[in-house]
Amino acid sequence: MFTDSLDAHGVDYKNYRFVVKSDFVDGDKHEHMWSRIYKRNNDIFIGTFIDSAYDIKNIKTGDSVAISKNEIEDWSITNEHTGKTLGEFSLKYLRRKMQSNPN
Repeated sequence: MFTDSLDAHGVDYKNYRFVVKSDFVDGDKHEHMWSRIYKRNNDIFIGTFIDSAYDIKNIKTGDSVAISKNEIEDWSITNEHTGKTLGEFSLKYLRRKMQSNPN
């Protein structure tokens, strides 16, 4: 679903927003963060890092990224025109956990 939609609408930056979550590593530190994707070359997704790293220092917001398909942990597609979002499975899971465990 993600790749088909990206292939069809990836160049339409105004109406679609494609993001993926992946693990970024700096030495022994790991952070799972989001990048906006604009295109793919086979199984490599090309885009821009849009998150804020806390512990790792080898990437910053706005850096270019190339993420392998097998490194993707989660994805999201937002249709800016309709406001509808697909994916974001990890965020939905965390929200459900927080609602069931408010302390």
